[in-house]
Amino acid sequence: MGDDVAQFGEQRTTDIRAVIADRAVRSVFQPIVELDSGRVVAYEALARGPEGPFEAPDALFAAARDAGCLTELDQACRAAALRGAVAQGLLAPSTVFVNVEPEVLDDAPVAALFDPELPVPGDLRVVLEITERALAARPAELLRTVERVREFGWAIALDDVGAESLSLAFMPLLRPDVVKLDLRLVQERPGPAIAEIMNAVNAYAESTGALVLAEGIEKART
Repeated sequence: MGDDVAQFGEQRTTDIRAVIADRAVRSVFQPIVELDSGRVVAYEALARGPEGPFEAPDALFAAARDAGCLTELDQACRAAALRGAVAQGLLAPSTVFVNVEPEVLDDAPVAALFDPELPVPGDLRVVLEITERALAARPAELLRTVERVREFGWAIALDDVGAESLSLAFMPLLRPDVVKLDLRLVQERPGPAIAEIMNAVNAYAESTGALVLAEGIEKART
């Protein structure tokens, strides 16, 4: 039984590394809509593996984490997002949001972000999404990384704002161009805690000109 488990683990490691090496990761793009006009203004890139056991992102990233190749997968997903955006013509004035795994930033803050073999077209506008989990782990290193990202021409979004109190504390330090509200702020019944979060976000947006993005609004009546 033990040999079978070990063999399965080795095969799983081989398979996920093959997915990365073969560039079998792809992106689908979820539209981001301006509420006032109903106009699509941006797209969020969502990673998908090839058809089979690694197609769902949870399974894909879990396998890479187990195999010790999370950094490589994270970069492959970002590269797939940029290639897909160009192929589908998602260029300026539209914007493409791409994610980075907090563990990757903790492990290799700058080197893991960019693929030197994939130049980014000048008319592709990119926003890199960062969560407060990455900030809490190594704040000084991450803030330096953010400066490099901005020098590269990308904007910064702080994701899941309101999920943890740390996200509000980090807003003035990170100075995100986009504030993405946590899903519960939209879907839960409003109360004093949510009002406090929204007041802080609105104050930040008014003082900096940052955009506020709400997740979980999927229908007109939501």
